[in-house]
Amino acid sequence: MDAGNSSLPGWKMAYIIQWIWPVPLLAAAFFAPESPWWLIRHGKVDEAKKTLTRIASPGYWDSRPMDAYIAVIKHTDDMERAESAKGSFRDMWRGSNLRRTEIEMGVWAMQVWSGTAMTAYAVQFFKSAGMSTDTAFNLNIVITAMNLIGCMIEFVLISKFGRRPLILTGMAILASMLLVIGILGSVTTTNSTLVGTGAACAIINLVYHGTVGPLTYTVAAEVPASRLRARTVAFGRAFYVINYNATSQLTPRMVAPKTNIGGWGWRGKAAFFWLGGNLLATTWAYFRMPETGG
Repeated sequence: MDAGNSSLPGWKMAYIIQWIWPVPLLAAAFFAPESPWWLIRHGKVDEAKKTLTRIASPGYWDSRPMDAYIAVIKHTDDMERAESAKGSFRDMWRGSNLRRTEIEMGVWAMQVWSGTAMTAYAVQFFKSAGMSTDTAFNLNIVITAMNLIGCMIEFVLISKFGRRPLILTGMAILASMLLVIGILGSVTTTNSTLVGTGAACAIINLVYHGTVGPLTYTVAAEVPASRLRARTVAFGRAFYVINYNATSQLTPRMVAPKTNIGGWGWRGKAAFFWLGGNLLATTWAYFRMPETGG
């Protein structure tokens, strides 16, 4: 950039805009109510009642006994206190916490092995398949826009359906789209097959962010025992990072042409690999992941 030109390159604006978000987030955190579980654990029952009233819909507690719900929280905390006296990482592998830890690892792994990794390299994939740079870029914008639309849809779905059916349905749809991409990648590449692949990638992003993606964070917070929640979520997230690091090494090699150093030239056929990972994760979820909603 010319020293006399005060304008900023477009790529810098993305980094500058990120500094806007801490201000509203800090304000929201300041005014957010304390967890009623934490308040009851510290003997602040009256404050817990105020918080429960504040975060519930108007009139919610008119027909429901709040004291009974607080008694359930106390009873649950007493049980978890006895089972996890110190709340150490070792306690994550004892008693019912072992089952909770398994579910925590499973839902985080599902994010990685669901098959969405291919869409992160959509531009590289489309260009290597012969699509023009402008078309590949524009198509990637559409694919990325599905992230926001999917999250907005998830706000509606989570209030009407359980976590388990949404996740299983989402994984099934993702698997079908991966199969489509794999088939299109196995035939002669044409403009139609590239557009079809792009449409399937857009559907993957839409469905993932409307089901599996956001719901992982929900289930991950609901599954652990309250006294082990921070440790269990941290461990689950670390397990996610390990899986993600592995796939982030594989995916670029899969979609890159063989002419590139380290490229395997799988292109659309890479979807068959992710289809296998998706089916394994879905099978685990079907037999081992419980419903945590409600």
